[in-house]
Amino acid sequence: MRRLYKIGLMILIALIIPDISLAAVAGKFTIIEGKVDLLKPGEKRASPVKEGDTVSVGDIVRTKSASKAQITFVDESTVNIGESSRLEITEFLFNPAEDKRSSVVKTFRGSVRSIVPKVFKAEGSRYEVNSTTAIAGIRGTDFVVISVPALTQVMALEGRVTVRNIDPKIVGVVTLGPKEATIVAINRPPAPPLPVKPEQIQSVIQGTTPKPKPKEEAPPPPPAEAPPAPPVAVAPPAPPAAPPPPAEAPPAPPVAVAPPPGVPPGLPPLMPAMPPLPGMPGLMPGIPITMFGPMMPGMPGPPMPGMIAPMPGMLLILGPPPPGVTGTFYVPITETSPSTTVNKTRVRINVNWQ
Repeated sequence: MRRLYKIGLMILIALIIPDISLAAVAGKFTIIEGKVDLLKPGEKRASPVKEGDTVSVGDIVRTKSASKAQITFVDESTVNIGESSRLEITEFLFNPAEDKRSSVVKTFRGSVRSIVPKVFKAEGSRYEVNSTTAIAGIRGTDFVVISVPALTQVMALEGRVTVRNIDPKIVGVVTLGPKEATIVAINRPPAPPLPVKPEQIQSVIQGTTPKPKPKEEAPPPPPAEAPPAPPVAVAPPAPPAAPPPPAEAPPAPPVAVAPPPGVPPGLPPLMPAMPPLPGMPGLMPGIPITMFGPMMPGMPGPPMPGMIAPMPGMLLILGPPPPGVTGTFYVPITETSPSTTVNKTRVRINVNWQ
């Protein structure tokens, strides 16, 4: 009874706890281009992946249209997965101390390029890529497997690759050398090797190589802060300005008197009138006079015959003008010279009596 209990407990533990080999980390995603997801064993939904995520035995990797991925395994081998591909990590065992590695991946569709820098020679070591119709095992370092449901193409880029049908009942093995390829159809042995053109090799390399993301440049350092500006000296306020002196009232404008008829207007005045000078000889007593000047050139002498000029070059006018009259008057004067007397008509004088 106790023995049956132990057997039942072991079966229960096996059902509850997954196989440790399935949970072992085989590698990680080193390059992701576009949309790539990962389906874990026992799960119904795949999850998107990013660079640095790990892959384990039993995981299925799927690339979408215009998407690629690269997986780097712990033995430093890499797998480049082209667009619209589906790949499963079927087996991965690695023991560097014993120089042993057993790695098997399976492609359901799409293109896969395997780059294996080192071949392990211990018994049981292998590196294989399985498809729906073929098995490709390496003795070299670089090869490509392109798979569709009923056909598989295997191309060796470097080293040697052995190819056979996945069905063990189909007899026939082909060994590819560098730059050779073969085709394996369903229920058919591999076709004889054919050479591959350089442009075909370049095409499959580009179709399976994802582009790494550009490295983000470090942001430039922040600019150094400028030192604070020195304080600006502020001048004391200026004392208030003294008020301006009151403006003097302008003098009253003189009353303009129109010139007599026939006299052209707009003639410039000569000089202001001067007050009468009393006690001047040659004048009638009690008659005030006003002196004007200077006389025009060529007009020496008194303005009237027999009168004595109070000052050389001055004009005399007898009698005051009417009260309050200022302006310009035109009066006839006489120019006296030693030889003749010439009448000058309408010579302008100013009158300004106080």
